[in-house]
Amino acid sequence: SRETARYIKRNYERFDLQLPADQNKESTVIKACAEEFIRRYSGDSAARLAIVDSMSSQMLYCTGEIMDITPLRIAKFDEMSADNTYFKYYSQSLNNAKRRTTDMWNPHLGNDLHKRGYLPYMNEAKEAESDVKMVKALFYGFSKERIVYKAGIGATSKGNYFFECDGNKIMSPDGKLINNKNIAQLLAWIRNEDELVDKWSALFDKEIMSQKISLPSVVNASEITALEGALTKSKYMNMLNSCLYTDQDAIAKNNKTDKKADGKSFVKYTGPSILEFAYMVKTSEEVGCDCDDAERIIAVAYEVFKDMCSYRTDPNVTPDMFTQVYRQQLNKVYEALAGSKMVVAAGAECKGTFNDFVSWLNKNEVFSAISYDSPMDESGKLVINERFDYASAENNSSSKNKCEVGSILNFIRDSDKKSKAEEKAENEETAAE
Repeated sequence: SRETARYIKRNYERFDLQLPADQNKESTVIKACAEEFIRRYSGDSAARLAIVDSMSSQMLYCTGEIMDITPLRIAKFDEMSADNTYFKYYSQSLNNAKRRTTDMWNPHLGNDLHKRGYLPYMNEAKEAESDVKMVKALFYGFSKERIVYKAGIGATSKGNYFFECDGNKIMSPDGKLINNKNIAQLLAWIRNEDELVDKWSALFDKEIMSQKISLPSVVNASEITALEGALTKSKYMNMLNSCLYTDQDAIAKNNKTDKKADGKSFVKYTGPSILEFAYMVKTSEEVGCDCDDAERIIAVAYEVFKDMCSYRTDPNVTPDMFTQVYRQQLNKVYEALAGSKMVVAAGAECKGTFNDFVSWLNKNEVFSAISYDSPMDESGKLVINERFDYASAENNSSSKNKCEVGSILNFIRDSDKKSKAEEKAENEETAAE
């Protein structure tokens, strides 16, 4: 096509081509460059070239790798292009087929080839956009109990726990039930639910906007306390720090009130927080299906967290107030993590478990802190790039550390006390039996 030939001519230096001596006529130059390109890179010095002025936007044609022209360099194939005519026609045809519930699929390719888990988008930016929607859809499904974790009923299913969506068991791509042990398969499932992802991710964004609008406005520093309280009580922060979904299995196993060493009651565990869920995916069986899904979860969780913190206190307009709110909420995140079930369950190794989790967050540059020493860059903009350093905080607990970790240390100590108290109670129960 003339479009492709023009591209080759524009990039003649990159392809190490020579422009013809006669450059009076543009069409002659374009054809000469394209012809030299084809002959050189095909290895056929006698190759002949014909250039057509236009090709039907519905026509699919092949550009070989030998030409170094990938489909994304042709606008109609790029899902993110304004002129993505082929992708539009493809999507339209696919939607028509799905609406008519046709069984006219190519048997050699399979009925699921059109799903994103089997046929990813060519444009990586489109893939990344879809990954964000996928995680948001999952958050929404859990928050509205469209996705639940429950026990089976009947002789064959009793005692088995699995995820359901709107009353239907969720199956992995290879036909297995999905539970907490192979929970990474939950991402593999929803990756193929394109329509559900589009609908639920939009509803999640709408829900977050509703939560942001309900936050109290802040005019001066004296009103920040009310904002901090509202943020802490918001549904999203509860999902992030407390419970994303109800774990019926854990509730059944922990149906008695836990006690701290000092006799005060712990908050009963009802299910994993968003961060715990992400770590479960990271360490799940069969996680190799897509080893980056856990990182995608914490990345989306962090972006929503920052969005919530900055809605009433703009970091560019009121950096001091934003910094106060952000640090307070970040402290809540690490407090919740330090007192989480996975840290508590580690017993004497709770500090190491907490450190491992924090190292993972630091590595992925999420839930970062704001420096006390140099919070602004050279242009005067607030910078949020400080790594959380638990060891440094513990060693310098008498000073004002970077993440105000005093209360977090208390959670770690309480976790250690709780694990010892639980161990003692278990020993007494065993002795009684």
